[in-house]
Amino acid sequence: MNKQAERRLQVEAAIQALGLLRTGSGKEVAPTQRAAVVLTLCDLGMFPVAVALVDQMLSTSSIDPGVACWVVDKVINSKSSDYDAKYSSMVMLRSHVSDLLLLNGIAEFPDSVCDKGFVSIQPRAIRQIGILALIDLLVQRPFKEWIPASFFFFFDPIYFIYRNDEDEDIRRNAGIALSAFVKAYNEPDQILELKEGPKTISESPRLSWRLHLLRGWSHEHTKAVSQ
Repeated sequence: MNKQAERRLQVEAAIQALGLLRTGSGKEVAPTQRAAVVLTLCDLGMFPVAVALVDQMLSTSSIDPGVACWVVDKVINSKSSDYDAKYSSMVMLRSHVSDLLLLNGIAEFPDSVCDKGFVSIQPRAIRQIGILALIDLLVQRPFKEWIPASFFFFFDPIYFIYRNDEDEDIRRNAGIALSAFVKAYNEPDQILELKEGPKTISESPRLSWRLHLLRGWSHEHTKAVSQ
């Protein structure tokens, strides 16, 4: 089968998939069926259509945030996805970070953006929007309302980007965010509800070492900026 015929079949399959978004009477289908349609479009390589649909569905709270993040991961990681599709997925992601917050101090976010390979593989513009989306996510709620493990799951990639990204502007954005987090996190007597029970930051080894790291970084960053 030649490429033109194969593409035509893909388009026809995509049209059929889009037709499954509503019932015969014009009503919207269940969330699970909407998710299946979006995932099918990704499997067909119709990434721009899938991203546009996810954008619309997140605006109306008609798709699970986890499915939306799966679509972004698929677009970012797929070898058949082009630059425009990846860029639009990052723009969509950043515009909907507030929709990714879940109850109990956690959130959904694409694993591909948190992965260390994101820094070394993706083009500059895509990395830039990805890191800004990550920063935007963390400032959507006060630090004390995050589960610490969830906060630092998203915080650690920002620190990694600050240390390793080759682009000065991206590192600067990460550094500005880290400075803000130092101020928010510089409360060693703040009581947090951890798995092991209520503890202050200074009483929890896995949190206090990060506070030490952040203070050291803040001193280093401030000294470098003043020179």
